[in-house]
Amino acid sequence: MKNPFARVQQLRWKLTLSYTAVTVGALLAVELILLIAGGLLVASVLRTDLLPHLLAAELQETVAPRFRPFLAAEPPDVEGLQRWLDDVSGGTAGVVPDDLPPGVRIDMGNDGGDTIVVVIDKNRTVLAVWPPDALEGVTTGRPLSAGALPVSTAPLNAALAGVTDTSLLVAREQSNLLMAAPVTDEADGRVLGAV
Repeated sequence: MKNPFARVQQLRWKLTLSYTAVTVGALLAVELILLIAGGLLVASVLRTDLLPHLLAAELQETVAPRFRPFLAAEPPDVEGLQRWLDDVSGGTAGVVPDDLPPGVRIDMGNDGGDTIVVVIDKNRTVLAVWPPDALEGVTTGRPLSAGALPVSTAPLNAALAGVTDTSLLVAREQSNLLMAAPVTDEADGRVLGAV
């Protein structure tokens, strides 16, 4: 005698396989949609001004405090500051300083001079420039003139005024981007200079 439920069991097997295939296909489609949406979101972030503001915040919170010991010295430790910049950039010594947090390294390679670091004191006197000959007319020990930078110096002026709002610490003109950060005294918060 034939099993009366054989047809039902066969149908159940086919339905289970069908539901599994539809579920897996739907999950793959949802993952693909989320991946595309995530990629579009990242692309839009990179095209907007959000990325420079995030970088300026990182400069202000992580990098600028590293300059504090050099600017807090009376007079500022210009030689130590230049040595530190050389070390961080892989310049003369090529050794990353011990006080740099893990994973932080300022990529200032000589392959095109894309990154220039200028450190000034509260009187706008240039204490250090990296690379040393990067900006014409910018000399260590001399005041930073308004026209020396290829971008508006408004972010530097804001940093020297102690502003911490990243929207005021970033300027973009054509392909040039200027980010500034105040270097403040840890004890009383007074501005020692700017990066």
